Amino acid sequence: MSDWSGLLPAFTFAESVGLAVPVALSAWLLQRWTGGCFGQSVRRSFVGWLSVHSLGAAALWWAGLSAPAAGTVFVAGFLSALLLGVLPLAVGQRLLQRRGAPSGTGLRYTTHGWPLALAIAWATFFAPSLFRPGTLGQTHVLALGGPQFCLLGFCGVDVLSAVTVALLAGVVVLCPGPFGLMVAERSG
Repeated sequence: MSDWSGLLPAFTFAESVGLAVPVALSAWLLQRWTGGCFGQSVRRSFVGWLSVHSLGAAALWWAGLSAPAAGTVFVAGFLSALLLGVLPLAVGQRLLQRRGAPSGTGLRYTTHGWPLALAIAWATFFAPSLFRPGTLGQTHVLALGGPQFCLLGFCGVDVLSAVTVALLAGVVVLCPGPFGLMVAERSG
């Protein structure tokens, strides 16, 4: 496990799907059981997920993973919770509020559409491995190749990878609200 950093993109995307489903499901269950505010249930679910993730990173360190590697796992999980969790929920809630939905309803719909948006992004992230024989799950959008350019001082960034990541970021951040609204309209 000398070069585990290549697993970081896969870990972050797998964890994002592993973030959305447990948080959305536990928020829905908490709201049903307690009958309180859905926003409070989402916050409690996030705290629970971050606690379990922190314990998991500590267990990896305790099991013999180096401190920098365990720290990277912890930071990657925290950042994915922030960038792939809090940000999409806030943006989706705001988009639905602009359509006239109350704040709590907008958050509920966004939370219902959030796992779908992340699942689509996760599947797209690994889609290149479907087109290269023998690389199922090993190739991802950060390794597409092709023409390169410099981005914020980092030279050697693939143009196709950068465009794909930008599109995936758009799906992750902008689509949970509309997906949730679509699910609500179909089920209601």
